[in-house]
Order: sequence, then structure tokens, then C-alpha cells
Amino acid sequence: MSAMFVILCLADSTMRADLHKLFASFRHHDHPLLLVLMLIPFIAGLGYSVFHAFSKREKLMWEKSLMLLFAVLVSISTGLYAAMQMVETSRGWMIVFPIWNIIYAGLLLIMYRRGLINETCISDRNAAPAQVILTLFAVVVIFICCRY
Repeated sequence: MSAMFVILCLADSTMRADLHKLFASFRHHDHPLLLVLMLIPFIAGLGYSVFHAFSKREKLMWEKSLMLLFAVLVSISTGLYAAMQMVETSRGWMIVFPIWNIIYAGLLLIMYRRGLINETCISDRNAAPAQVILTLFAVVVIFICCRY
């Protein structure tokens, strides 16, 4: 998830422009503290997700909390973002995909808020370096196939 988010930020100019608009709206409304409070756990979760992909160190509970928050925020926001883009281009039965993304985002938020998914969902098992590299390769291939 972290890798795909970074790849999308690097490769998709529309996503970068939309993120820039989002950040600019916080600056425009004089809410820099709110922006910082939103970005710190998000960036920390991203960082810990990448760090623990290669680290053998046991994850602390607060690190798991940040990684879970990152995963939930990225899943919800990308689901809704993709749904908004797909609604504009979907025709006929294809409208089911943006609707599915919206339902998925809503269910994920409900499960997070009710504690059905929590820090215990994040495994302490270390992935082998070959598994991490294979997963990154698969993410890049899937991105290229979907994008181009």
C-alpha cells in the first residue's frame, strides 16, 4: 500500500495536482496546524510501514497504531478518489466499480471506528527480503498494466 501510494504520487500528475489543491486549501483557510496534525501521523505511518518492511525489530504498539491509521486513511481516500474519477467515465454496468469503492471505504471506516480492525491486525511476523522485493515488483507490474 505504501509503495503504491508513492508510485501514484510520482507517476500521476492528476493525483499530485489534487493533493496540491488539498494542501493549498488548508493554507488558504489559515489552518496550517490542522494540516500538520493530519500529515504527521500519515507520514509517520508511511515511514513505519516502509521501515518495518525491511526491519527485523519488533513493532511497538504505537507504531502499529500509526501504520493502521495510515492504511485506513490511504484505503479510504484512494477508494473515494478512484470512485470520483470513475463515476465521470463509467458507462452501463461499469458503474458498479465506483459504487463498490464507496461501499468499501464506508465499511472500512465503520470497522475502524468500531474497533473491528485494530493494532492486533498488524502482524509482528517479519517478511523475508525476497517477499518484499517480489511484492514491490508485483505492485509495479500491476500499476503499469492498469495505467498503460
